[in-house]
Amino acid sequence: MIGAPELVIIAIAAGVFFFGKNQVFDWAKTMGQAKKAFKDGLDEQKEIAESVSEEAGLNLKKKKVSKTKRTEENSEKGRPEKNKSKI
Repeated sequence: MIGAPELVIIAIAAGVFFFGKNQVFDWAKTMGQAKKAFKDGLDEQKEIAESVSEEAGLNLKKKKVSKTKRTEENSEKGRPEKNKSKI
């Protein structure tokens, strides 16, 4: 049975045979450049989102709050605690 690695090798060999090694190398280079541009775009979008949230005074990073702290905050605000046990 032919596995994935063998199929990749056959595909590369067929590409070289039909299109020539220079064309295959150009495609590989183009794919690498596209991957880099996509990654840079994601990083830029993340930076923009962080700067906008900082300007608005928001914090997008989630803070972990312990259950006891939430219970204390609810009792300070006069909210009843939720009882998770069901009878």
